[in-house]
Amino acid sequence: MYRHKVKGGDVMMWDNGCTMHRRDEMLLTQPRLMKRTTFRLSASEYCVPAA
Repeated sequence: MYRHKVKGGDVMMWDNGCTMHRRDEMLLTQPRLMKRTTFRLSASEYCVPAA
């Protein structure tokens, strides 16, 4: 588990296919910018959940 206290200028990246993530409640008055990037991997490189 990793918990991050957000500070101005922070950049967060994670593997969406292999990570469960959530965020705590944020005030609507707080500015927030999100961008998404997707990488296409071969089938052998995808995350596979442990059985």
